[in-house]
Amino acid sequence: MSTTVSGVFAHRDSLLGAIASLRARGDCQLEVMMPVPDHEVLDAIGHPKTPVGWVSLAGGGLIGFLAVTGFFMWTHAKWGLLTGGKPSVSLPPFVIVAFEMTVLFTGISTLLGIFAFCKLHPLKQTEPHFDPRASEDHYVLIVESDESKAAELTSILAKAGAEVRQ
Repeated sequence: MSTTVSGVFAHRDSLLGAIASLRARGDCQLEVMMPVPDHEVLDAIGHPKTPVGWVSLAGGGLIGFLAVTGFFMWTHAKWGLLTGGKPSVSLPPFVIVAFEMTVLFTGISTLLGIFAFCKLHPLKQTEPHFDPRASEDHYVLIVESDESKAAELTSILAKAGAEVRQ
């Protein structure tokens, strides 16, 4: 059976020291709640890169632009507008609307990608180890490991200067 221990850190340096100590053990899973994004902390816990950027590019940049431009071309070809010797499907009139729709599709696909990959769905219960200070100026390190190692994890977090909770 597994247990979860959390430590609230007031300083980033003590958090990084605790992460290094726990990563050296290698038998626990780490998660960090922090007030601002910090790439050094994410690299320290071994957090993988998120594919949200690729979802934004595919969903908005490619699908949005191609869908809108294709729709414009289809409507011009379908109704056979009289253009007075100009090509019936001309791209310059489409540029502004295609750009705006690309921005719209990119925003929507980015939002959906964030919800999907960051697990931010509305039915998710709040984290039991959440500390409101993590939204202001503290760091919360959540460590999940075997129940037999809870005392050792607690001592490692306490030595690093954390306020420990189980």
